[in-house]
Amino acid sequence: MGDIFDSRHYRILKYSLQSIGHWPFQSSKEKLFFRSLTLFIISTIVIPKVPFLFLFWFVTNLESCYSIALLIIVGVNMLLIVFAGVTVVIKISSLDEMIRIIFISLAALSHLFWISWLGHILIVKSEKVFISTYQSEWYRLPPRLQLMIIPIMMRSLKPCEITAGKIYVMSMQSFGTALKTMMSFFTVLNSMR
Repeated sequence: MGDIFDSRHYRILKYSLQSIGHWPFQSSKEKLFFRSLTLFIISTIVIPKVPFLFLFWFVTNLESCYSIALLIIVGVNMLLIVFAGVTVVIKISSLDEMIRIIFISLAALSHLFWISWLGHILIVKSEKVFISTYQSEWYRLPPRLQLMIIPIMMRSLKPCEITAGKIYVMSMQSFGTALKTMMSFFTVLNSMR
């Protein structure tokens, strides 16, 4: 069993792409099944109007719909964490107030981590499509089918990603960069007090 974010669409796509080229060594029923499944999957990715397994199209639309909202969420979380840190330093004498503000900043930090982690999982899963296609035995296919795999490989070279306003890519690398930026803002604001 895969992890909690393992999409059945990615698993079907990965399995069928890995089985490409194994047809000569399978029984006739297995050949027919895998050929029809693989042809169906290739045609659904090459032809964008078929909704089944068209993950790249879905992620592109998802990113275009939520890009501005995610930018606002990321910006508010970063500002909340920085100003909460400065407020903790200012209210260091009041223990109750300091603990409350620390919990608020931890909640904002965990929210920023969670949305960055989900975006990172999406990037990793979409990179596996290229790896599965590349590792398949595509050279055993007829030339016509080999040409159908090229668009899949070309499209999956650029992994699917969700951005916040085309500024912040939802990934763990961006989360680390955001943490460094928040700490530098916190240091600047703390030095000005």
